[in-house]
Amino acid sequence: GDGDGEALTTATTQPPFPPPLRPRVIYFDHRDEFPEVLDLLRSTVLQYDLDMLAFERDTQFGDGLRALVDSQPRGHPMAFVLGTRTSDPNAGSQGKFAPSSHYMPPFMRVNPVLEWTYGHVWHFLRLFQLPYCSLYDR
Repeated sequence: GDGDGEALTTATTQPPFPPPLRPRVIYFDHRDEFPEVLDLLRSTVLQYDLDMLAFERDTQFGDGLRALVDSQPRGHPMAFVLGTRTSDPNAGSQGKFAPSSHYMPPFMRVNPVLEWTYGHVWHFLRLFQLPYCSLYDR
């Protein structure tokens, strides 16, 4: 988005996406994002030396995922580690490992915090002094 600075790499849905040398995170830019979320995103990418792939504002989520999956060499499956919890509206009947939905490209969803409560999340963030969005403090 506007003013994202150097921490974000803008991508299109056009492969090839080179394999990351560092842990890769993806972000889909949209016009209604809170500046505080972008601040957290930038600082976290820098603090943990992450490879950020930010899709342009008008990129549809499914199109971006399809481009990433399609850019993998044949026989190399794609997996995404997510923060989905059972209390999330989109969790459905997902397990800790769940294939993508039928309308998405094929990939594996990895849900390590699926059974965590809101309290578990905050305990983890505080215990390990991890960054979180400043909007939670307001």
